[in-house]
Amino acid sequence: MKQFQLTLFALFLSFASFALTPITGSLSVCVGSSTSLTDATPGGTWSSSNVAVATIGSTGIATGVSIGVCTITYTLSGAFVTASFTVNPNPTPIVGLTTVGVGSSIALSDATSGGSWSSSNPSVATVGAGSGIVTGVSPGTATIIYTLPDGCSVSVVITVVSSTSVASQSKGAGGISAYPNPTSGMLNIQWQNQQTGTAKIVVMDVIGREVYASTISIDAASGQVQIGLSELKDGIYLFTVKSDALSYNSKLIIRK
Repeated sequence: MKQFQLTLFALFLSFASFALTPITGSLSVCVGSSTSLTDATPGGTWSSSNVAVATIGSTGIATGVSIGVCTITYTLSGAFVTASFTVNPNPTPIVGLTTVGVGSSIALSDATSGGSWSSSNPSVATVGAGSGIVTGVSPGTATIIYTLPDGCSVSVVITVVSSTSVASQSKGAGGISAYPNPTSGMLNIQWQNQQTGTAKIVVMDVIGREVYASTISIDAASGQVQIGLSELKDGIYLFTVKSDALSYNSKLIIRK
């Protein structure tokens, strides 16, 4: 009987020696992001109940794969401890122009509601935390970030060009300006009138050949639109915007 009791006591000590502490670390992550999980008892192995939701490496680095909840398990010598792990969605991509002049503003938006806006470099560009209105402060680039309450975020790089890049552009009857000029490919067209409708944009080379044409919507609320001309070769072009109410002609330089 005494021997039996000693054996039970030894088994109790054996199991007690492998008692695991709770898993620590952030138990939620965004899709595509990673976080580090730990257990104070070393030497164990990690596993996920659903690798389609989250994976976890041998060092405890858990990565979100898709939206959902799974169980993370830490195992050592037959003993194990678990934790519920949540993968949250990221916001949708940010929508809006990516170039703004010093002293001018553009509006960014995100279809996922409830987040807040911030700037990585307010000395270059500021953004309203609740509005998404970006204002150029000085030439350069700044990353504008939209963050949800759970910490998931999406970002876009905004380029701020000097005010002279905008001011130097002559304005037509509709108060139209185009910047930056020279451009490496992306061109902002800005108007100051209150007209709405459509306008035709035409770009011609130096011998009068039409190399680009499109029709844009003129929205008095937004005040500007961005077009891509990166497929055109470096050189000098004639740039025209025209509608029933608007007229603008300017030399355009593409320099990549």
